[in-house]
Amino acid sequence: MVLGFTLRSCHLHATVYGPLGEIPIEATSSDMNAFYVWAGRMADGWLSYVVTPEQYRAALEIIARAAEEAKRELSHFGTGHLLFVRLAGDYESALRYATEKLSA
Repeated sequence: MVLGFTLRSCHLHATVYGPLGEIPIEATSSDMNAFYVWAGRMADGWLSYVVTPEQYRAALEIIARAAEEAKRELSHFGTGHLLFVRLAGDYESALRYATEKLSA
């Protein structure tokens, strides 16, 4: 069963898996600050995508504040970063290839 709905500026897509009805939730947003607040209040984790180290740090701070305001413990909150890697014989070749493919 697939469920989809919009909550303010966040879009949630949930799919029910397995006999126990676990529901992994995937969420996206056009307003990232609102999304980070939502994640801090409700989510079990955050997988960042195309952010700088500074943006990553700032997002985690927003998530932590929102969790604290919601009286949530983040000891089991998972984080990660989707990282694109291209290996080649030299830096310039790897950068050129990655730029070609990611800019297409």
